[in-house]
Amino acid sequence: EIMIGSKTYTIDRTSEKYTKRLKGEETLEAKTELNFEVYDGGTVKTPLSLTEGNATFAGKVSIGTTSPTSIGLEVITDTDDSNIRITAHHVNVTSHPNLILQKSKGSIASPGNVSENDSIGDIEWAGYHTDGFDHLARIAAFVDDAPGNGDMPGRLVFSTCRNGSIVSTEALRLDSVQDATFASDVRLATGKGLYGYNSRSFIWTTAAGTYIKSTDNSTGDGIHFQNHATTEIVTFLDSGNVGIGTN
Repeated sequence: EIMIGSKTYTIDRTSEKYTKRLKGEETLEAKTELNFEVYDGGTVKTPLSLTEGNATFAGKVSIGTTSPTSIGLEVITDTDDSNIRITAHHVNVTSHPNLILQKSKGSIASPGNVSENDSIGDIEWAGYHTDGFDHLARIAAFVDDAPGNGDMPGRLVFSTCRNGSIVSTEALRLDSVQDATFASDVRLATGKGLYGYNSRSFIWTTAAGTYIKSTDNSTGDGIHFQNHATTEIVTFLDSGNVGIGTN
């Protein structure tokens, strides 16, 4: 036992013996468990348990601080700009580090199905100013449509805080049919463009202005303006002709 202030800390080691049979031979094995216990006001708590190489934490885990917040895992440092790193070493070309956020309803013992529009997980950013950390950006994942067994449509929402606010609002949405919806203008940097099918047509920006081009010389090809019923309204052909109401 170790006394620190008003608390008593103990390290408890237990061993469970069992017989292992392998290819007709019997050996006596032992499973060892190591518990780190603390007595706090007469209550026994086990914040850490080690069993067969596995570590189980009953409370919060903090690295770099002795005063963890309500966060389950927290890393704090004054010197390093690479606080969390996941590295995988494997000869298989498909093996790689993974960061997985997953959610169910219900409980650990009895998980329940998620539903449409349920929030599944997010990554948030915050910057410190004056008296605390203020929220500035967020990437969140949602269930995008009615899910089923083997069917989980997803939606990603990218949100940022506008100048003068610490409340993020949606800037970009990628839905389950893989359409992208922007909440504001889409701006092209000078010398960049939006390309169409097979790079045959594109919108291109330069210092001199913005251009709409068609790079295919096939008969009847050009730039077409249509209504919602795909009826030709105005057509600019590669030949230089302009069709109004027809091509």
